[in-house]
Amino acid sequence: MSNTNKDDAWEKIKCHLFQHPNSHSGVAVAVAVLFGWLYLKLKPSQPNLPPGSFGLPIISELIGWVRALESGTAYKWIEERVARHGPIFKTSFMGNRTVVVTGLVANKFVFTTGDDMLRSHQPVPIVYISGEQSIFEVHGARHKLVRGAIAGFLRPESLQRSVPLMSSLIKRYLTKVWTTDRL
Repeated sequence: MSNTNKDDAWEKIKCHLFQHPNSHSGVAVAVAVLFGWLYLKLKPSQPNLPPGSFGLPIISELIGWVRALESGTAYKWIEERVARHGPIFKTSFMGNRTVVVTGLVANKFVFTTGDDMLRSHQPVPIVYISGEQSIFEVHGARHKLVRGAIAGFLRPESLQRSVPLMSSLIKRYLTKVWTTDRL
């Protein structure tokens, strides 16, 4: 197409867009098409995510997961997705997008990776219940400190000292409740 033909075509478009009685709607459509094209060209690329489904917005795949938990078949729920998508798949729990990694290689990766590469992130309802400073939410040196304290408390020697005290407190409380008929 020669320059004169291009110029003629452009003149026809301009005449149609700007001199037509509905020229404002034509301009609006042209601008919308231009912005749509620019958005598609310039938008950041999607992250390289594994296959899978995030499910319905907000509800996500929570209903199926809860049903599987209640019926004791959570492993089957995971196995179905592994069969469908492979050992690494994306899903959504409680509105949080999640990547699930299964198998021996996944276990090795999780247990040999340092804190700087891998962090757990609990869904907001779990953080609300367990607290922002729970062992599930703290990272790095603070996590090691809390984990060490818990491990120290759960050592057999510590439990041997604590169990008699807890037992006497529980017996005293139950005796008090049962004798006052509040149970």
